[in-house]
Amino acid sequence: MRILASAHSLIYSGAQVAVLEFLRVLTTLDAMLLRVLVAKVLHPTFYGRQDYTEDEILIGTSADKLVELIAEYINNFDHYYEHFSRTVYEFMKRKRLWDVVKVDFVQALGEI
Repeated sequence: MRILASAHSLIYSGAQVAVLEFLRVLTTLDAMLLRVLVAKVLHPTFYGRQDYTEDEILIGTSADKLVELIAEYINNFDHYYEHFSRTVYEFMKRKRLWDVVKVDFVQALGEI
């Protein structure tokens, strides 16, 4: 947890997330709660299905695009660090905290 807290970014692919979550190590949600930038490669077919935006995390639909975004982030670190650390944390509060999702979750369980 200390390593993640001191990091400035977390970069992953969907397959890595599945393995990391299975092994119960630090995940994207952990990074977001610590206000660490998340960068993700997303297949173009799935773009638009996610509930986060390019304003909240770095999303590349190819490795080249993601590298460009990361380079831009590094080159303007002082501006982007504050921006992304704030927006990713706000995303977590709006969309992932238990108090926000529990009513819909419990309702969906009741309908099963």
